Amino acid sequence: MIKLYPPSSFLRNDVYLATKRTVESLEVTIYDDSTTCKNYYVCADSCLPVFANLSSDNTKFNDLSSHIYGTVKGATVIATLTSSNGLNEIIIDSSYGDFYPMNDLKLKYWGLVLNWRTIATSKGFGKYNLNIEIKNVAGNTILEEDFCYRLMPFSCENADGTVRITTYKNGYIENGLDYRDLSIGDWVTQTRLNGSLKLDEENVTIDNLQLNNGDLHQIQTQITDNFDLTIKQVSNSVSTSVIKDDLLANKMQIDDYNNNNVIDYKKQFVSLLSIDKPIQHEYNGTLSYIIKLTEYNQSTRKRNF
Repeated sequence: MIKLYPPSSFLRNDVYLATKRTVESLEVTIYDDSTTCKNYYVCADSCLPVFANLSSDNTKFNDLSSHIYGTVKGATVIATLTSSNGLNEIIIDSSYGDFYPMNDLKLKYWGLVLNWRTIATSKGFGKYNLNIEIKNVAGNTILEEDFCYRLMPFSCENADGTVRITTYKNGYIENGLDYRDLSIGDWVTQTRLNGSLKLDEENVTIDNLQLNNGDLHQIQTQITDNFDLTIKQVSNSVSTSVIKDDLLANKMQIDDYNNNNVIDYKKQFVSLLSIDKPIQHEYNGTLSYIIKLTEYNQSTRKRNF
């Protein structure tokens, strides 16, 4: 048997140098006012993303933002557009899009459609705020709303992670706006949000007749695509506008700009099926939705009569 004995332990005197150093602390600004914010929900504010392409007027690359109000007789609507570039201007004409003064669309209605390519061309990119104030005959404010937008140059990289909803509205909404008999026809709205449109399922409807010999004789077979529209982290005011106005439109068109989407959905017309229970994000006061949609044109069917 071999025995190994450890060496004797001893205390070792180490020399330490006591020092200190000063580290400069830099304040990091969470809010980024540049045009490189690709996913608006990571920014500190709730500005909606909007895009413009100065080299092309293709509507696929250029966004619009529509605002319409029905109010009381004799009311005055004041729309003020401000920006991080120093703009502070009351809109009184169509310099920044289509302007519809009071009673132009129809009696007691006012409207404005911001054209972001026009704005980017004349005023540049950046953060924009639209303030709408409605005053009655006595000059008292009866409604005031603010809308925040982050205008960025369009690119596939910048638009990645967004989805654009375009709606065509007619008829009327009880406890809402009356879109009937507007001088321009359907009221068109456009909203770009952080989210996606993806194929959920292909729904098959089969109508067969079983013959005496047991064979199934095809009467009609129909295949319909159903979709999931995901909307991520929007403020309550935006979600209310989308859920209780846009989704009630006569026609709805979706453009998806996600680079990783297997199917490239552009100008996809859809109809509402249902709305899943919203997810409430208490840490930043926003909501997320999954909205069930189906094809607007359901004509993919085989008939034998």
